[in-house]
Amino acid sequence: MPTKSKKDGFEKVWKAETDGSNYDLVTEDIVAHLKKWQKLCSFRIVAADYNTVEIEFDTLPKDLEAFCRDAYEFCPDLVADDEETELPMFKRDLDKKKKLTLWWD
Repeated sequence: MPTKSKKDGFEKVWKAETDGSNYDLVTEDIVAHLKKWQKLCSFRIVAADYNTVEIEFDTLPKDLEAFCRDAYEFCPDLVADDEETELPMFKRDLDKKKKLTLWWD
């Protein structure tokens, strides 16, 4: 189980106790997944609340398509309806803006 270090870069998530209860995700699950992403790219948590995490990327993962699919599986609300058409749009938007808002509602 991840530790709740005050200097682990996820303080905002820990403090907000962000969860995705509709998807059986607790704060520890979310932080663990974000730590997995840290091995692929560089990013900062800029905001978090009870069901949202906002991320700004310094570098994106090399395999952006695989990352976007993983992000969608982790947070299905990223794509509203049709994953086949919306997932490529999500990838283009992430590549351009280097920002991502995860939310679980």
